[in-house]
Amino acid sequence: MTLDDELLSRARELAFARKEGLLVGELPREELGADPVAAAYRLQEEAIHAYAVPVVGWKIGATSPAAREIMQTDAPFYGPLFEDAVFEGGATLPLPPGLFGVEVEIVLRLGRDLPRGNAYTEADVEAAVASVHPAMEIVAWRQLLQATADAVLAIPDFALSHALVLGEGVADWRGLDLIGAAAACTVNGAHATEGRGGDALGGPLAALLWLAENGPGLKAGDVVATGTITGLAPAKPGDEVVGEVAGLGTVRMTAAAD
Repeated sequence: MTLDDELLSRARELAFARKEGLLVGELPREELGADPVAAAYRLQEEAIHAYAVPVVGWKIGATSPAAREIMQTDAPFYGPLFEDAVFEGGATLPLPPGLFGVEVEIVLRLGRDLPRGNAYTEADVEAAVASVHPAMEIVAWRQLLQATADAVLAIPDFALSHALVLGEGVADWRGLDLIGAAAACTVNGAHATEGRGGDALGGPLAALLWLAENGPGLKAGDVVATGTITGLAPAKPGDEVVGEVAGLGTVRMTAAAD
């Protein structure tokens, strides 16, 4: 898809905002044409190129009915995970100015490629998974929103990914009930949110199947954040946030104090 230079420059602004920890003006959704979702992904490509940091995986957003309602979409969407934004559990991280919240997810690390353009089964994508991790995603905007949030604005904005905190991987995971697995998020020891593994597109393998068939193509070594299973928890500087997924264990992070 071809977009005009002004729109592409706005995508590059999002990359600059990400690098500098800034907020920029909202994208002009009314200028995205007859197929705004396709235009949004073209802008995402431009923003990824401008950010110029290796992509080490992908996230899926709007994986639950509640999230799709918030984002005013009837389908999930995807965005990049960058090398400089994937951290081991226990990290202390500054919160971004456009913080949307922190959510617990199940993350899959791939052991083989899943090229774009192929038809896959759930068994195909299951065979590609090398390890499964409990994780937390810091979700944030780089835009100063003037209206209601929606997927068309989120997609170019790196699908709202700011950082991913990974817990230890489980290689022998195939006997686990990832769909029924209970998940919870606590902030400073107090219960914040909860859910189960199936809350994201019916389970992490179903989410991976969706991304394999609809995404940009996946490579061995990629990490795939399969979507929130707890919803968004609020966080402020100095908070300790802990995510737990039954069978996978816990992951924790500390929001850096101001």
